[in-house]
Amino acid sequence: MDELQQGVFRVSKKELDDFADGRIKSITSVSYGTTDGMKSRECNGGFQPAGWKSKDGRLWFPTVKGVAVVDPDRIRINDRVPPVIIEKVIVDSTLVNTTENIRFAPAKKGLSSLCRPQLCSAGEGPIQI
Repeated sequence: MDELQQGVFRVSKKELDDFADGRIKSITSVSYGTTDGMKSRECNGGFQPAGWKSKDGRLWFPTVKGVAVVDPDRIRINDRVPPVIIEKVIVDSTLVNTTENIRFAPAKKGLSSLCRPQLCSAGEGPIQI
């Protein structure tokens, strides 16, 4: 069930309208979770309402570890792609040393890598708990 617990998402209202009217075939979303400051991305949406907008415009979402509060006026949209950290590279079933420049012939069995984006740590993001 963890794969279903993806946190809180932001989508464009225009994209939602365009999708509903058949002008576009997909919607771009941004997910917010533990890397954005939530203590848990598991939101308790089994009951109505699954979220609340307070008079000051903040959005409140119940999670299994307390309430997550988002102030839409304080969210900064960062369109820059984060730097990528290559954690390991495997060529023809052999782990390659990534601490120095890498050169190799075309792989016979395959090339794989484990990469992850460099993100902020919990507590540094736009979501308050």
